[in-house]
Amino acid sequence: MPTMPWFRVYSDILSDKKIKHISEKLQEPKALTIGIWIIMLAIANDSEDRGNLLITSTKPYSVSDLVDETGVNEIKITDFLEEFKAWEMITWDEYIAISNWKKRQFRSDFSTSRVEKYRGKEVESDPEPEEKPKKKRAKPTEYPILPDGLPEWVPERLRAICRAFQEESGITTPVIFDTGWNKSLLELAAINVTPDIVVEAIKRLRKSKMTVSRPGGVKNTAISILQEDRSTETRYDADGNAVTL
Repeated sequence: MPTMPWFRVYSDILSDKKIKHISEKLQEPKALTIGIWIIMLAIANDSEDRGNLLITSTKPYSVSDLVDETGVNEIKITDFLEEFKAWEMITWDEYIAISNWKKRQFRSDFSTSRVEKYRGKEVESDPEPEEKPKKKRAKPTEYPILPDGLPEWVPERLRAICRAFQEESGITTPVIFDTGWNKSLLELAAINVTPDIVVEAIKRLRKSKMTVSRPGGVKNTAISILQEDRSTETRYDADGNAVTL
């Protein structure tokens, strides 16, 4: 049994900017982001060293352990952990630790006086911790958005691949065209993927009952399609014109 069977969760989690940005970046419901975060808080609370995600004093929680606890697949859990780390909500080295645990979870919560307070006896309440100024994160550069939902700087070659992905998958470009989407499109273009191949790859993935959430998800299937017929492979020159080999 844990020494402390409960922990503090603040209602401002519903409007927390970090939770909002992580949900938008990963294109996941805010409820899932909050759910995973609270599960991690519960694990940290039950740990022998409160605030750290430890199974025993010598065995930390692994990604696969969190998969078992949350029921979310390993790729998504890893994405969430990376975002929590980027937003300084956790540290993740030899083990996962909740940042600012001691500022949010008071040692006096263990005391008898705390229990007596909730039974209606007059006790002095804990002082609220002073909020330190939050570090301002640099805002991503925003570009004018064209009618197809993409920034104006996106080349037509990448734009065509992205449009094919959007139309076939039904998934629209993020409000802020992030580096993840840009990288995915560049990778597809680099291996000579055409819009038709993107459409075919999505159809095959759906037939296999696999989920596609961003352009990079079709890469392996697209490579397989390209390898099926090397004799009629099509490449593109620097101007985006098709060159049949």
